Amino acid sequence: MSHIRQQSQQQKEQQKEEIKRGREEQRKANQMRREKMRREAEAHALNEQQKSSQALAEPESTDPSRSKVDENDVIDQSVRGAN
Repeated sequence: MSHIRQQSQQQKEQQKEEIKRGREEQRKANQMRREKMRREAEAHALNEQQKSSQALAEPESTDPSRSKVDENDVIDQSVRGAN
């Protein structure tokens, strides 16, 4: 009977070790994922900062749809304001 208890105890210890290893692997994977997301966020922020500073350096937009004011939009806005 004690042999069965010993096996059961060994199985419980093995399960605890497997759980511990699994948690450690998950922790490492989460840490790597967070670091990757941080690096991507930094790269995105730098890219946005460069776009912003470039837009400030070139005040005239080269995009014709952004540089031209549509007269109908101006009329629509003034009509909405009158209501």
